[in-house]
Amino acid sequence: MKKLFFIITSFILWGLPSLAQQKNKIIIENADFSNKDQTEIPGAIVLTGNVQILHDGVRMWCNKGYLFEAENYFKAFGDFKMNQGDTLFMD
Repeated sequence: MKKLFFIITSFILWGLPSLAQQKNKIIIENADFSNKDQTEIPGAIVLTGNVQILHDGVRMWCNKGYLFEAENYFKAFGDFKMNQGDTLFMD
């Protein structure tokens, strides 16, 4: 009986991560240049010049940025601006 309970519980808990919230990917809307040189920044796409990205309804602009697609992570440099609809604007 304990073995059956353990098996049923394992299957239920095994399926729970699939119900977790899905991550939205970072979308590159604009970049003058992009470079995927793995020797400079391993695992990143280097975006330069008028970079504009969109993530979860937040639009961001910067001069240069590193996009790590595997981790869904973006690191921005230079003149940075961020706008989230009518609730947030950072300059």
